[in-house]
Amino acid sequence: MRAAARFVGLEADALEDGPLAIAPDAAAFLAGFYAFADELLRTLHAEAGADAEPSPIKLWPEHFDVAFDLGAEASGARAGYGASPGDEHHPEPYLYVGPWTARPTGPRWHATGFSGAELTYAELVATTDPLAAALTFMRACRDELAALAA
Repeated sequence: MRAAARFVGLEADALEDGPLAIAPDAAAFLAGFYAFADELLRTLHAEAGADAEPSPIKLWPEHFDVAFDLGAEASGARAGYGASPGDEHHPEPYLYVGPWTARPTGPRWHATGFSGAELTYAELVATTDPLAAALTFMRACRDELAALAA
């Protein structure tokens, strides 16, 4: 740990060397969440035509979101579509759509900590089909952004 901290320029004296403790249940939960996110985003990505200019799906190392961008930038419909394991504003995983420039209004666009729409893990697991609920959420956001841009 000390060597890794020094490598990235952090103060390492307070750190202890030794193996990191990994909670198996937490690791399994995150693995399941990322598998769900992968299926969701691959489905949405596959639906996009070339005119929607989908970027590759990737894991963002600075916050561990899995996301991709979709929608023509010139029309104002471009947004990031992703899944986050949680952050300083969200104590649980969530899905999100973050428009680049458009600022839609309405009940869907109420995200905490950023301009966009979010669907929390609690909302997902309260449904009988979380994948269908997630796709409905992301498709509705995509379609609303496209309508605003038209």
